Amino acid sequence: MGKKHWTQKLKEELELYKNEAKQWREKYLTVLAELDNFRRQVDKERDRTRRVAQEKMMLAIIPVLDNFEQALHYVKNANNLDSLKKGVEMIYSQLKHTLEELGLRCYTSVGEKFDPERHEALFIEETDDHPEGTIIKELAQGYTFKGRVIRPARVVVAKPKNKKVNE
Repeated sequence: MGKKHWTQKLKEELELYKNEAKQWREKYLTVLAELDNFRRQVDKERDRTRRVAQEKMMLAIIPVLDNFEQALHYVKNANNLDSLKKGVEMIYSQLKHTLEELGLRCYTSVGEKFDPERHEALFIEETDDHPEGTIIKELAQGYTFKGRVIRPARVVVAKPKNKKVNE
């Protein structure tokens, strides 16, 4: 009866371990399903947040668009260029202010040392009037959005003139 007893005991233990493994597998599958649901929920929330931010930005810019539309209508019927100029300047100021409120900042670079993180060199100009690597002209301003450069300033960088050997 000793051999039968051990065999029976091993079968019972094996059955116990099988049940325990089955429970762990069920828990694993449940956690896996919960994780998948969580990921979907996070993706959905991220998409909603992005959409709301984009809508907020569009709502902030629409009044500027309205003013451009009014200005275009006015241009068709206007003979006074000074009024038109003033109107366009006002719209520009409104757009700039709106974008600044959303986190956009412009920066100028003339006189600074060239920095490839903040500047895009479009031309190099030979000159002895400025130190090498100094930005001497800015063709387009650079922009940051919430502290991060989103468009580098487009610039002209100084380079010393080549001097002749006999000078």
